[in-house]
Amino acid sequence: MVPDVDEKRILVKVGESFSLSLRSNPSTGYSWEATFDENCLKFEDRSFNPDSSLIGSGGNERFTFRPLRTGKIELVMRYGRPWEEGERESCKITLLSE
Repeated sequence: MVPDVDEKRILVKVGESFSLSLRSNPSTGYSWEATFDENCLKFEDRSFNPDSSLIGSGGNERFTFRPLRTGKIELVMRYGRPWEEGERESCKITLLSE
Protein backbone atom coordinates (compact mmCIF):
# COMPACT_ATOMS: atom_id res chain seq x y z
CA MET A 1 0.00 0.00 0.00
CA VAL A 2 1.41 3.39 -0.96
CA PRO A 3 0.49 6.37 1.25
CA ASP A 4 0.29 8.87 -1.62
CA VAL A 5 -3.51 8.94 -1.58
CA ASP A 6 -5.30 10.70 1.28
CA GLU A 7 -7.86 7.97 1.86
CA LYS A 8 -8.18 4.25 1.18
CA ARG A 9 -11.06 1.85 1.85
CA ILE A 10 -10.49 -1.79 2.74
CA LEU A 11 -13.06 -4.54 3.30
CA VAL A 12 -12.14 -6.72 6.32
CA LYS A 13 -13.81 -9.49 8.36
CA VAL A 14 -14.30 -9.41 12.13
CA GLY A 15 -11.78 -11.65 13.86
CA GLU A 16 -9.58 -12.10 10.78
CA SER A 17 -6.16 -10.44 10.82
CA PHE A 18 -5.04 -8.22 7.94
CA SER A 19 -1.77 -6.40 7.24
CA LEU A 20 -0.71 -3.08 5.77
CA SER A 21 2.71 -2.57 4.22
CA LEU A 22 4.09 0.99 4.02
CA ARG A 23 7.40 2.33 2.70
CA SER A 24 9.71 3.32 5.54
CA ASN A 25 13.30 4.02 6.53
CA PRO A 26 13.67 3.69 10.32
CA SER A 27 17.46 4.15 10.16
CA THR A 28 16.77 7.86 9.57
CA GLY A 29 14.51 8.09 12.62
CA TYR A 30 11.29 8.00 10.61
CA SER A 31 8.56 5.53 11.47
CA TRP A 32 4.84 5.01 11.11
CA GLU A 33 2.42 5.64 13.97
CA ALA A 34 -1.09 4.16 13.96
CA THR A 35 -4.09 5.93 15.50
CA PHE A 36 -7.36 4.01 15.90
CA ASP A 37 -10.17 3.12 18.32
CA GLU A 38 -8.87 0.21 20.40
CA ASN A 39 -12.46 -0.92 21.06
CA CYS A 40 -12.87 -1.61 17.33
CA LEU A 41 -9.42 -2.70 16.20
CA LYS A 42 -6.60 -4.67 17.82
CA PHE A 43 -2.95 -4.08 16.95
CA GLU A 44 -1.18 -7.45 16.64
CA ASP A 45 2.29 -7.02 15.13
CA ARG A 46 4.79 -4.67 13.51
CA SER A 47 7.85 -5.64 11.47
CA PHE A 48 10.34 -4.11 9.04
CA ASN A 49 11.59 -5.79 5.85
CA PRO A 50 14.61 -3.95 4.37
CA ASP A 51 15.15 -3.69 0.62
CA SER A 52 18.76 -4.85 1.04
CA SER A 53 21.28 -5.87 3.68
CA LEU A 54 23.08 -2.51 3.42
CA ILE A 55 23.07 -0.35 6.56
CA GLY A 56 20.54 2.46 6.26
CA SER A 57 18.46 0.69 3.64
CA GLY A 58 14.81 1.59 3.33
CA GLY A 59 12.11 -1.00 3.02
CA ASN A 60 8.56 -1.84 4.07
CA GLU A 61 7.09 -1.50 7.54
CA ARG A 62 4.30 -4.04 8.02
CA PHE A 63 1.46 -3.62 10.52
CA THR A 64 -1.00 -6.38 11.39
CA PHE A 65 -4.41 -5.64 12.92
CA ARG A 66 -7.59 -7.58 13.74
CA PRO A 67 -11.08 -5.99 13.59
CA LEU A 68 -13.12 -6.56 16.76
CA ARG A 69 -16.52 -5.24 15.60
CA THR A 70 -18.58 -4.83 12.46
CA GLY A 71 -19.04 -1.44 10.86
CA LYS A 72 -16.83 1.43 9.78
CA ILE A 73 -13.43 1.74 11.50
CA GLU A 74 -11.02 4.62 10.87
CA LEU A 75 -7.28 4.00 10.96
CA VAL A 76 -4.86 6.90 10.48
CA MET A 77 -1.18 6.23 9.74
CA ARG A 78 1.33 9.07 10.23
CA TYR A 79 4.97 8.96 9.12
CA GLY A 80 7.62 11.08 10.81
CA ARG A 81 10.21 11.41 13.54
CA PRO A 82 8.62 11.15 17.00
CA TRP A 83 10.67 14.05 18.39
CA GLU A 84 9.81 16.49 15.59
CA GLU A 85 6.67 18.61 15.69
CA GLY A 86 4.63 19.79 12.74
CA GLU A 87 2.87 18.19 9.82
CA ARG A 88 3.55 14.56 9.00
CA GLU A 89 2.92 12.51 5.92
CA SER A 90 -0.28 10.61 6.60
CA CYS A 91 -2.94 8.42 5.11
CA LYS A 92 -6.43 7.63 6.33
CA ILE A 93 -7.73 4.11 5.91
CA THR A 94 -11.42 3.36 6.31
CA LEU A 95 -12.02 -0.25 7.22
CA LEU A 96 -15.41 -1.65 6.36
CA SER A 97 -15.74 -4.56 8.76
CA GLU A 98 -18.29 -7.34 8.30
